Amino acid sequence: MSKGDDLDILTYAEHYLFQGFSVVPVPHESKRPTIDWKQYQTERVSVGVARDWFEHRGDLGIGIICGKVSGNLVCLDFDDADAFEHFSKDPAHQRLIQNASIAKSSRGYHVFFRTPDPVPSRTFYLEGFEGKAGDLLSEGKLVVIPPTRHPSGMLRQWVRPLKANLPTVDLADLSLRSPDPHKESDHDFVNGNRHNSLVRLAADYAKGGYELSELRRVLMAANDLVCKPPLPRSEVEGIAKHFAGHDHHHPPIEINRDVINSLLNNVIPNPMPNEDDKVNAIFQPATDYISHQTETDMAWLVEGMLPLGYLVVLGATSKAGKSCLVTNLAHAVCTGGQFLGMPTTQGAVLWLAYEESEAERRMILRNYAPVSENLFLTHEKVILDSKSGIETLRYWIRKTEAKMLVVDPLYGAVQAESLSDGRKARTALEGLKDLCRTENVSAIVLHHFTKNVSAGSTRERFADSNQILATASMDWIMETRTQMDKTREIRLIGTGRGEFANKVWLISSPSEFEYELIASGTAEECERDHIEETLLKAVRQFPHGATADEIAEAMGANVNTTKNKLTALVKENKVTVIGKRGRASVYGADLVLVDHPS
Repeated sequence: MSKGDDLDILTYAEHYLFQGFSVVPVPHESKRPTIDWKQYQTERVSVGVARDWFEHRGDLGIGIICGKVSGNLVCLDFDDADAFEHFSKDPAHQRLIQNASIAKSSRGYHVFFRTPDPVPSRTFYLEGFEGKAGDLLSEGKLVVIPPTRHPSGMLRQWVRPLKANLPTVDLADLSLRSPDPHKESDHDFVNGNRHNSLVRLAADYAKGGYELSELRRVLMAANDLVCKPPLPRSEVEGIAKHFAGHDHHHPPIEINRDVINSLLNNVIPNPMPNEDDKVNAIFQPATDYISHQTETDMAWLVEGMLPLGYLVVLGATSKAGKSCLVTNLAHAVCTGGQFLGMPTTQGAVLWLAYEESEAERRMILRNYAPVSENLFLTHEKVILDSKSGIETLRYWIRKTEAKMLVVDPLYGAVQAESLSDGRKARTALEGLKDLCRTENVSAIVLHHFTKNVSAGSTRERFADSNQILATASMDWIMETRTQMDKTREIRLIGTGRGEFANKVWLISSPSEFEYELIASGTAEECERDHIEETLLKAVRQFPHGATADEIAEAMGANVNTTKNKLTALVKENKVTVIGKRGRASVYGADLVLVDHPS
């Protein structure tokens, strides 16, 4: 790009990524990414890696990958303006044209929208329009988007910018015709189209890694069998040499591939699965698998505690304060504030209240007045173990650009009367977990303990079926105790995928809307820090210092144990011996030293 055209490409890339699209770097005036982009056909890149790609790179543009990885994104790639105009004039397409994102390409237009389910890519024709109209690009297909320069030098531009809340359209509602494979095969490999047809066939097979000898055999057989008349063998040899061992970017062959394969049957082996085949994305090398993302690259809803894309189940006894704690978290996310002293990613929150009445929810929210416009609530029964329920949530996530969902409680959100059956328990959350992954949101599901907890709040008593916990990315057990000073001590015991998830968070809560993190780490670390904090809190109650006996009495603790802990805190300079009272030492914390009578 020239200096005058310099664009902050990282800003664009992050914007598209945060909107839920899978992006890859593409050089200006090119159509091929600078990286091996196969893994990003099924998994969006992390923000950290994207910054490594795009930061301070004026030579790069952006490609976006269609299909399920981008929320069932589909692009209609019109070959020219005439095809687009013909499509636009059809009354059945008016809603799509008015709401879709549209980009101007060098010759035609790109129209972006979503489909309810993943669809295969294909060529399409229009009723009343002569010849091919364009290509429907979906699963695994790459589209180069603004502000990337076309090979012609033209700067691609949006007619209507790409957005998260694209319209969702069933292809059956659009008048797109598929080609007749037999007519197409007869037309494609005849005089005038033979060379280009073999080039496209070569590009298609080359993606499977065919070497020169294999590719030569494929092309020679196709030339002899279906080209009318066959091309000179030297010309076919040249095409084979050009493509052997390389993945060149050419438009897909416009004929039905099954027709060609049937004609070549018993002459050449079936090609390796290419990037258009779903089976190609099933396996990946372990070296690629583990190198893609680390915890340091993770996008966080709550930094160091809860990543975006995670599904968390929070379990506790009834009236333990689950809703109040999560309301505090939701408020932090809505306003971009801190939760327990940890930064959050600001965004909308969708709260599904299945159990609380409107009066009860309002009572809690009044503590946060004025409430944020980013918080959206419903008492409608959106059912999680149904396709319509999940799609309703998907619609609202995109409409509000939500970063967090709260489901309170799990039992109100599912059709199953019991979750003791493993399959039903897993089904209850599988759709929501996939929604979190594809839409890059975090969900917290509140769940009541349904078994006897007299022996303690253990994971075995967490849920009807362990499949609930197996499906979740992370689970939190919440234990609450009321202290002598009426404050509540909350212990969140985390178990999940990732070192950050397997922690204990110790929280002090003087009210239903005030929460302070006292300690976090392993259970042993939290216990140590908790004892220390409790002791320091007791010492601070005495403005002029106190003896170990007085401090122990205030804590209700053993005197000898208290003396030992005080001695350790003195060595760490957290407590000071400020004098004597008889033979007993007087201890103080955060005090201005004063004289004390001996």
